[in-house]
Amino acid sequence: MIRATHPRSHRMVFSTLFGPRVLEFSESRVNVPVLVREGGRDHLSAAVVRDAEKKSVAGLLEELRSLQSRPLSSYPVASFVAGRANNAWNRGILRALEFFAYRSPKMYAKKGGGGISVSTVFSKSTFGADMAPTAFGPTALTIAACAVFTDGRRTLVRFGVAYDHTALLAADAVAAIRAFQILLESPPAALLDESLGNPGLGATL
Repeated sequence: MIRATHPRSHRMVFSTLFGPRVLEFSESRVNVPVLVREGGRDHLSAAVVRDAEKKSVAGLLEELRSLQSRPLSSYPVASFVAGRANNAWNRGILRALEFFAYRSPKMYAKKGGGGISVSTVFSKSTFGADMAPTAFGPTALTIAACAVFTDGRRTLVRFGVAYDHTALLAADAVAAIRAFQILLESPPAALLDESLGNPGLGATL
């Protein structure tokens, strides 16, 4: 939904051999972290939710659960990490894969990479100096649920949004973040499953 009114929010900067190149995505694809449990161990991987703007909250939850239930072998990078020793050779292979993935816009788009990212950074907020880390990249906008806290009546989530000023102007980033905030505070009925009702998200940015 954000991409429809703020298309520049779905961008990514690639450091190609011919200099920086900005790719703007034509569909809503979201990079999400997925925790896959296999062999008694948890493995963190990345997946992509396609056509996110066409799905309800219930539909998104269903897809995330489906991604989590997939076998580890369906996530090549995570499977590679899980099955090999942490040594200089294998780290070098991973760095080479990352180098090529983020140097070729055409390859990234062909493989179905996302145009906006969700981060796994999360912490329990304490009052006082209220600070929480926010991850950045690889896309122009990265959304992170930074902290959870209670106001005595409700449990609230604080979101952080990092942006790449090389990919879009600050005014564009602020407008997209504001649209995201409005979407959380007053979600359209089409997003909500009847069984969920209005969750009263009350998220703060």
